[in-house]
Amino acid sequence: MGQLLLGLFVVLAVFAVIKAHETKWKVINFCVILGCCGLGILIGYLLGLWTGDMAHAGQISVHIALLLGCLGALDCLRRNSNRITRI
Repeated sequence: MGQLLLGLFVVLAVFAVIKAHETKWKVINFCVILGCCGLGILIGYLLGLWTGDMAHAGQISVHIALLLGCLGALDCLRRNSNRITRI
């Protein structure tokens, strides 16, 4: 499952950054994707604190970070297509 999420994350993140037209939007897309990954790591860490099992918190946080990073990349792709159609 981890390899699938990692592969999907890399493909979606690269595609979302490349499909943006201006450099400003490429940087914004990159920051949105990194922010979503950071939020996933924070959620995984908080779950580890809440359950008291910090040994599994690292594994959980990596998977949640990749999942939220994929969702952030999909959102960036959606915003890229909306920007193009509004012009």
